Amino acid sequence: MNRNFRTMQIWQNSYSLALDLYKMTNRCLSEDKEIASQLRRAALSMPLNIAEGSAAVSDKVFFNQLAYAYQSTKEVNVLLQFAHDLRLIPKEEYGTLQKKLDKVTAQTYQFLVYMQKKTQNSWKPGYGNELYWKEKISHKVAVGELIGKEAAKGK
Repeated sequence: MNRNFRTMQIWQNSYSLALDLYKMTNRCLSEDKEIASQLRRAALSMPLNIAEGSAAVSDKVFFNQLAYAYQSTKEVNVLLQFAHDLRLIPKEEYGTLQKKLDKVTAQTYQFLVYMQKKTQNSWKPGYGNELYWKEKISHKVAVGELIGKEAAKGK
């Protein structure tokens, strides 16, 4: 399929979040190398899987890579909460990062649902996920914005 991942809003937002999380780990988690390392890997996994999937030869393979990116958002969520609960991250910074993570998670989920329909994949959202995101996230965006206008034309 060879989509240009750099034009995809979903990639841009996950990449920006990964940069922010990496910088935060340098400042706040320098004493806890294990949490910092795992958080960095999980954060970087989001844009990496989107980029890797964008070069996939089929939509089904791209769907699988998006699923990995979505799973990484959940891993980042737990690690961020854990570091916050240990009082390793200032409350304000945690709130900012969590808000960005919620947006990336919602966008990834929305794109997964779109690709699931497009590929007729048997993946089903987990119980309550769809309702949760409809209620929690107000930044619904068009699929064209998530994948880039040029890629959306070829859908």
